[in-house]
Amino acid sequence: VSEKAWQAAVDLYAGEFLATFYPTDAQELGEWQVITREHLHQLAIHACTQLARHLEKTDPTQVADAARRLLILEPWAEEAHRMLMRWWVAQGQPAEALAQYQRCVASLAEGLGITPATETTALYEQIRDNRVTPLPPLVHNLPALLTPLVGRQQEMATLQHHLADADNRLLTLVGPGGVGKTKLMLALGWAILHDPPPVPFTDIYFISLAELEPTETGHLPEQITGHLLTTLGIQPSPDASYRTMLAERWGDRPVLLLLDNWEHLISAAGLLSTWLTEMPHLHIVTTSREPLRLYGETLFYVRGLNTDSSQTGPPEAGRLFVQSARRVQPHFQWDENTAPLIRRIGSALDGHPLALEMAAAWLQGLTLDEVAEGVAEGLDLLTSTHAETPTRQRDMRRILAQSWQKLTVDQQRILAQLSLFRQPFTPAQAHAVTGASRIQLALAVAHFWLRRTDDGRYQFHELLRHFAQEQLISDPNLHRQTRRTYIQEHLRYLQSQRDLLEENPSSDLFADLRLCHADLEQAWTLAVGDEWLAEIVATVRPLCHFYMGAGRLSDGIRLLAQTIHQLRQLPATPLRQRALVHVLIEQAGLRNLQVNCELVPEAMTEAIELAQSLSDQTLLIQAYMEYGAALGSLGRLAEGRERFHSGLALAEACQDWERAARIYTGLGAIDLDEGLIVASINYYQQAIRWYEQLNKPLRLNNARHNLAIALTHLGQYSRARRLHQQNLASWRTLHRRSYLAMTLEGLGHVSLMQNRLRLAELHLKAALRFYAELEDWDGVAYTRLYLGHWAMARGMLSDAATHYRSMITARQKLGHTHLLNQG
Repeated sequence: VSEKAWQAAVDLYAGEFLATFYPTDAQELGEWQVITREHLHQLAIHACTQLARHLEKTDPTQVADAARRLLILEPWAEEAHRMLMRWWVAQGQPAEALAQYQRCVASLAEGLGITPATETTALYEQIRDNRVTPLPPLVHNLPALLTPLVGRQQEMATLQHHLADADNRLLTLVGPGGVGKTKLMLALGWAILHDPPPVPFTDIYFISLAELEPTETGHLPEQITGHLLTTLGIQPSPDASYRTMLAERWGDRPVLLLLDNWEHLISAAGLLSTWLTEMPHLHIVTTSREPLRLYGETLFYVRGLNTDSSQTGPPEAGRLFVQSARRVQPHFQWDENTAPLIRRIGSALDGHPLALEMAAAWLQGLTLDEVAEGVAEGLDLLTSTHAETPTRQRDMRRILAQSWQKLTVDQQRILAQLSLFRQPFTPAQAHAVTGASRIQLALAVAHFWLRRTDDGRYQFHELLRHFAQEQLISDPNLHRQTRRTYIQEHLRYLQSQRDLLEENPSSDLFADLRLCHADLEQAWTLAVGDEWLAEIVATVRPLCHFYMGAGRLSDGIRLLAQTIHQLRQLPATPLRQRALVHVLIEQAGLRNLQVNCELVPEAMTEAIELAQSLSDQTLLIQAYMEYGAALGSLGRLAEGRERFHSGLALAEACQDWERAARIYTGLGAIDLDEGLIVASINYYQQAIRWYEQLNKPLRLNNARHNLAIALTHLGQYSRARRLHQQNLASWRTLHRRSYLAMTLEGLGHVSLMQNRLRLAELHLKAALRFYAELEDWDGVAYTRLYLGHWAMARGMLSDAATHYRSMITARQKLGHTHLLNQG
């Protein structure tokens, strides 16, 4: 906080709060008045104390007014008495200083019944014996900050706390190039200048070492010391060594030395220990891209600016981008149109300050969309032509290359391979893909190429990942080898979870899969491109179960659409045909579950032809099942029934009772849509019997749900409710979030039919939230229909109309026309 701010705070305090107001019969009001008055009084004392401290250390001649004002607020404030004692000495009036001490003694005795502290008595004795000297003015050479520091409040507070500790004499700001170490250190210097620590510095010096080129290693310490003396304007003397001159210059003075860019002088880091030993009141803050590894060194890791997208306003990274953008577009704003793109840029650049400034500068010739696309693609945009930007910081690749060259060949190889990972990865995954040990990963963290996440995984800094990936691509053999191990690791993991995903997935499993879903998708895409067709066949099913269980149907549909396109580009071998039919069928299953099935009939026509050419009865049954389900959802009930019966004949002939049970469920749905409720119940009951025998809990719950709907149509509400409640408990046990919405909708429908309107509202609105999150527009449509009926039952005609319109919108979004007349 600046001196000006403290002065403003002191000026705002005009005396006791409500000093002339005396409540008579309102006890609570009186208590509130007393508490508020005391709180404001304490705030005024704090502000006045801080102002006086500032003035004593930056301009001691002006401290008297602030100290006297503090004594008005708190007559026994010893610190203020000491300030006035020193001030009187500085004015050449020691007798007044001794009189001030006597006033202090009287105030303490009268107000608190105590004697002065040792520090106050010692100052009195020094003045009495003529042993006190006034504080010298603080000397510094801090360059002005050309632009304000954005964010970093927490970092600044932590650093000031470190410097307030007299035992913390060597503080290293460590971080990758361009992350803002220099600016943070300069801002720290200015903060110390305006808000000194309890034991103030007499000198603050900033020394840049960036342009210091080492000559012979043996003379490097002397070269550094000579550079420091030259920067401070001290002429070398032939009669004394540089070290002696420095020690004589500072002696016992409390000096703060800010040394910028030490990383290329690591071999001479011991010089700092020598200085700290010879000058016991010296404190050093230095910046480096790696630790100095000195005894007594305190490390402070400087990371990118905050990119938290949960904030309502711009995060730190967004504020810096806007500030930088206004240099080329003065009217650039953070608003609802620019905010999403700025957030994307901040996240893609990991909040890296220099990269954000470089990206913003391109707004002189590119749109914000183009800048966002550019930074997502790599490092090409991250250059600067600003004249004041040091040459070493005008190209992000050059900055990163300097750090890369400090790594061993093996470290470079490991990081290049790890750059394939899109999300945080475990030590085991890193070892499987690259052979890296935990020690090697720890070294990568120490060099700032990786960071540890809270759950113990490792993650690349995004800019560094782009650079490392460029190095990987530049080595075709290593790239090819890494792709192979990366694909193997992720598809092996996916296949190992197949049974759990299909039958009894846990919330922990889905949590683990979400943590690596981007890598699973990338490994899958690479596997298709590299023609790992047998592995595609083996893993497409568990992959789809992940998308179903995680409620990410749209993502799964998009990925499989891309896969289908890739497969069509390959030669039509039997294995390619088998992979294609598997993916076509699984994508149809996702589309049917989402009731987004216009493209399914054409796809299943192709799948049936492929399955027939392969003489694969199981694939043929599956294709008929998905075909029938899609036609039923599209309202083409007779055609759907025909496809189901074709699949059922094959399933019964093959004694494939699980798929036969699924077809019974599909036939029940078609009969229910046609109003053949009793027939539909018979089909559902057949399906349930088979699922119980086969121990298929997911399929069993689905059949029970459909049976409950049919029973609701028959007016058997209690029985339907029991089935839905049974399912609700089962879905929670099975961690199938995507199915909870369906069951809540069913319970809401039953409650509505029983005229239990409050319960219906709770169930239906909860279902609506789930469906919207899952982008299940068919579920949204049905729930909106029932909510419209609920609003009608409550006499809320306007709300009913809103729900019916929303139902129509959801149906139109899917391109469906059936049920629109109900809306």
